[in-house]
Formats: sequence, C-alpha cells, structure tokens
Amino acid sequence: MVAAVDTAYGFGGKQVYAVAVSLSLSDLTIRARGYAHTPVRFPYVPGLLFYREGAAMLQALAELDDDPDAVIVSGHGIAHPRRCGIACQVGLCLPRPTIGCALRMLAGSHRPVDITRGSSEPILLRGRTVGVAYRSRSRVKPIFISPGNRCDLNWAVDVVVGALRGFRMPEPLRIAHLLAAKYKRIVEEQTGDAPARAPDR
Repeated sequence: MVAAVDTAYGFGGKQVYAVAVSLSLSDLTIRARGYAHTPVRFPYVPGLLFYREGAAMLQALAELDDDPDAVIVSGHGIAHPRRCGIACQVGLCLPRPTIGCALRMLAGSHRPVDITRGSSEPILLRGRTVGVAYRSRSRVKPIFISPGNRCDLNWAVDVVVGALRGFRMPEPLRIAHLLAAKYKRIVEEQTGDAPARAPDR
C-alpha cells in the first residue's frame, strides 16, 4: 500500500487544493482518497514549499482511512538546499515513511543519466549523496527521488520504482496529480465560498 499527495492552485493562485490517494500496487486498486483546500498564506519561495502547501497536504492525508506503508510527496526530501524539503516536513507530522519525488532538481548535481529506462545517477550535495536522478521512461527527462523521513535512499528508490507503471511519475503520484486538477476544476465551477465537494468516487 503506497499513498501519494499532490496539489493544484486555483482562483488566481489564491487557493491550494490537495489530493491524497492510496493504492494497492499489486492490482492498482485505489483504496482511499482524501481532499482538502486552504487559502494560500505564504508567498512562493523556492525551498519553502511546505509553508505554502503543507497544511492542505496534511489535511488530505488525514482523510485517508487506511494505513499505507509509505507516502510519496510531490516535492523533495533531503535533496534540498537545507536538506529538509517538503517530504521531510510532511514526514515529521506522520507516523509512516515519506519519500520526495519531483520533476525538477532543486539542489545538488548529478552526472548525465543514460537515455534508457531504468538508468540512474546519484544526486550529490556538498559531497553527500542525497537522492537519485532516475530515468523512468526512455528518452524522457528523469525524475528526482530522495528520502523524506523514516527511510533511507535505497528504500525510497525501491518504493518509487516499484510504483512505476509506464509513465514518467509513479502511479500513486500521477493519479493524485490528475485528481488535484479535477478537484480544483470542480471547486472553481462552484459559486461563492461554498465548501468544496469531492469529485465523485
């Protein structure tokens, strides 16, 4: 059982919408979903994403009524200028391991990753390996994996790679991303400040 959480912004960037999902990777069955939205109260500052999105993410994760073995967070873990990205901070609030998985690198460097699927290179930051650049699809830009909390790098990579299903992003995170965009669209179709309704299950 692997969960993931991602966000989308709406109402001109004034609201952040978070969706958490948990999947059984053996059959790709979605076991639970959680939805939350909060006002944006913190400006966009690279490296401080938790203060902008963290509250919505934690509320969405709290709605999951199962107990996943890991949570993949859209963002970075220790592959971060302060070695404490949003996956680490979310993980400090949860009793289970968290993993950062991002589409862009925030800190550190790596050697060129071979173009074939499954190729990887370590991300180095001030002489320490803090993550992995992993080619999840041939000739497609790599993803960037790093441990958040309660796990090490090898375990984090194993979980993310085990959750890949032919797309660039791991399946739980890909689904959370799609549902966050759908959730935002549904809310923005409503009028006034009525409470958001979740998309049809």
